Amino acid sequence: MIGHSNLNSKNNLKLFYESIRKLPISIFRQFKRLKKSNYDIVHLNSATLISSGIASLFARKKIIWHIREGGNRNFRKWLTGKIIDFLADKIICISPLEQKSYYLQISKKSLINYNSIDFNKLDLKKFNYNTERSKLGLSKNDFILITLGGVNPRKGILQILESLSLLPENIKLIVLGKKFNYPIIDYKILKKYQKIKNIFSKNNMLLDDDLFYYKSKVMLEKLSPKRVLFFGEVENVGPYIAASDLLISAGQTPHFSRPLYEAWAMKKPVAINNYNGLELDVNNHFDGIIINNYSSYELADKIKLLIGNKEKCQRLGENGYIKSVNRMNPVSSANKIMDCYLSVLNNKLKVGL
Repeated sequence: MIGHSNLNSKNNLKLFYESIRKLPISIFRQFKRLKKSNYDIVHLNSATLISSGIASLFARKKIIWHIREGGNRNFRKWLTGKIIDFLADKIICISPLEQKSYYLQISKKSLINYNSIDFNKLDLKKFNYNTERSKLGLSKNDFILITLGGVNPRKGILQILESLSLLPENIKLIVLGKKFNYPIIDYKILKKYQKIKNIFSKNNMLLDDDLFYYKSKVMLEKLSPKRVLFFGEVENVGPYIAASDLLISAGQTPHFSRPLYEAWAMKKPVAINNYNGLELDVNNHFDGIIINNYSSYELADKIKLLIGNKEKCQRLGENGYIKSVNRMNPVSSANKIMDCYLSVLNNKLKVGL
């Protein structure tokens, strides 16, 4: 049998230190539960589940470790990667970026298995470009950008809004995901108490978030409401991607970009911020457009190059489609995971555990 553990975490420094403090008691409690269970394999679904990994080792369970978090490389990521490599029997990373983030490229236990996408929901044959645009109130003369990250400082919406302000009025933006629901603190107050907050706040990201939401609000007020269309969280992104002309993936840290592959599945071109390891996903001007230095000005310039260039947009989308089909096949993804299970079970039988 297989035990499955999942944790939805921001994977920040505060959580890391808190988990270290609670590590001994957490390991002991999980060990007692696992020892009583008849699981053969424990499938850990986050790089943060170190206590679960140690408890599983003490309980003599086989460990499949599924890493879904990316981020910038640092000592904490290096140490976490070393611990995971020591504890796990097999390590599955959802893209080369996650593997690189945790310094696991040279690990013999580590493999890449992209998170699959539902191609049935993203079948371009099921959608008509003009019909979907009409449903959303879009004109056929509009050039439509789409971002699936919602209003989130880590997803780069501010960069996209700033670039939109530099573009003609017929360039519009569809935003899917979380809307504004955050208290906006006046920028003058933030500036005045910035040093105080930096001294007393254990998590300075709170200040960064406040500034982000305030600046985003100001930018939205400058733009016409007709140019930025919020649709919130939707079950099926297919109709919205079908109605768009270019997907923007403006993430601010290295991570696997699922929207990238969803857009490619519908043969749409993509523009994405350049970060360490991106070359493992995107080939510039072949299947995507890469934006350097998180620049809103460069993003605006690249969008201008694509406007009216249907041939290039089509070529980028078609090349991306091939990559999406090859990497995101759900049957292939499931088979890789099953192979991992069979591999560790066979090893268990060989050593007689």
